[in-house]
Amino acid sequence: MDGDRVASVTIFYDLADLQMFAEGQDLPATVDGSFHQAYADAWTSGDVSTVLSLYAPNAIRHDGLVGIEATGPEAIAAEVERWFKLVPGATWAIQVPFAETYGEHAGAVFSVDHDGCPVEIGIVFDLDDADLITRELVHYDPASLRACGWIG
Repeated sequence: MDGDRVASVTIFYDLADLQMFAEGQDLPATVDGSFHQAYADAWTSGDVSTVLSLYAPNAIRHDGLVGIEATGPEAIAAEVERWFKLVPGATWAIQVPFAETYGEHAGAVFSVDHDGCPVEIGIVFDLDDADLITRELVHYDPASLRACGWIG
């Protein structure tokens, strides 16, 4: 730890993981980081349909800042549109990605820059077999929210 921030992460692999690597199998998108990058790119794109392509049809999105629970494509699309209007042109960057090698859980801490002020957002995902989000929990760092004037 560096103060209240993660400075390094250690990943432990089990024997099944090592066998997968030895056999040259592709890493899951959540482990190789391509899922995290696709997520950051989608939210940076400003395009609602690009963001929606990451979600399963029955997905549930919990947003801790506004206390919203959006279920299904229409509700999630409305939240994505609201976000794009609230913080137009925001750019997302991965700070700390994490994921299970086998399993449905992944997440990351993202830095979201709007008008030169980055807000840290931690997101935990449950994913289906197609690496689509089935459940998403969004949490915001209060100190960066205050520093950027998102909250009082």
